[in-house]
Amino acid sequence: YSPEVSDYGLTVKANRQRLKLAGQLPNQALRSNVEQIAKAAAPNLALDNQIEVIELPYTDELTQAQVQRVRNTLNQMDGVVIVASYTEGRVTVKGAILYAKDFPKIIQAFESIPGVKSVENNLQLHGLDVTSRIYFDLGSAQLKPEDIGTKIRSIKEFMERYPQKHLRIIGYADPRGQLTENQGLAQQRAQMVKDVLVQQGIDPKRLQVRGVGKRPPDVDASQPLWLNRCVVFDPFTNKPS
Repeated sequence: YSPEVSDYGLTVKANRQRLKLAGQLPNQALRSNVEQIAKAAAPNLALDNQIEVIELPYTDELTQAQVQRVRNTLNQMDGVVIVASYTEGRVTVKGAILYAKDFPKIIQAFESIPGVKSVENNLQLHGLDVTSRIYFDLGSAQLKPEDIGTKIRSIKEFMERYPQKHLRIIGYADPRGQLTENQGLAQQRAQMVKDVLVQQGIDPKRLQVRGVGKRPPDVDASQPLWLNRCVVFDPFTNKPS
């Protein structure tokens, strides 16, 4: 995946023996990057790279538009929430990412835009404010007042700060009891969190709820049961249809 070339309309055709790349890119670095990605994705196919390198004319207006398109593309990556501004050849990137491996990918995406001379990196690692979990009492889907005042408030502020983001709210239950009952309880927990966020002004269309009638995947049987009775949050960006 190479977000810096997503807007250039490259074509990829493959058969049993050959992978053919075609299109136009503004510099050799991008062409080489695409070639490396293609080789890694299809190591057993012969690569026919017919991408042309063409110096594209640019103005500040065109560069600004491309910066925003790249930003929108990057925000579709898991764990990426960024904003980018462009002034006189300089891009300033702010926001948060969940995975350190995405740092160079994001910076390279902006550096590759024609007209961009430098990129100021103000990104933070693990800056997403949705990593907290909300825990529930046994058999209950009621939120504790302290969680509404702290964790729910943090989620609300996150959604207001990043209006392009949507949120999956996933409820879980401990393994005791019937699976169908646990499924319903987990769903009620997720729905309760959604209802409170909607009451606080978050658009319900940006919130998805799901109940899972068993423990979270990162909690094992040796850990305390209360760790299973929770709601977790998964931010994402809707891809254009």
